Amino acid sequence: MARILSRVTPEALRSLVEIGRFSKASDGAYLAQVMEGRLERLLERYLTRLSPLGDVHIDGDRLCAVDLAEARGVRPAASFHYAARVVDGPALRVTHETGGAVCVELAHAKPYAIVEIADGVAKSPLLAHVYDRGGFVLAGIERPSR
Repeated sequence: MARILSRVTPEALRSLVEIGRFSKASDGAYLAQVMEGRLERLLERYLTRLSPLGDVHIDGDRLCAVDLAEARGVRPAASFHYAARVVDGPALRVTHETGGAVCVELAHAKPYAIVEIADGVAKSPLLAHVYDRGGFVLAGIERPSR
């Protein structure tokens, strides 16, 4: 649920409050401030425990995702340090772009691999199950609580 809520922007919250048409503008501003504060606390709590990586997909020979904690600014951008590896295998090259976009270079070495991606902030990594059938296929993801 936190990954879904992370997509709610401050602008969207203000728009929701505007729909309420409060007689006092200060009441609407207060409600928007409270809602945003609660949202920030929820995101801080839940996007730093289990992996906040979302929108996980295959892009050619890369496994890509968006770190929703970084995208929402749950922590300063300098706090995020990405690492990836094949479970019981080698480290993999990670590329990172502003806004939390992360891609892992996959190697055609095994027909099936579990790829672990850590962001340096969340206590648990993302585990992606990937098949190599001449082209990579994402079979599923896990967010274990370690």
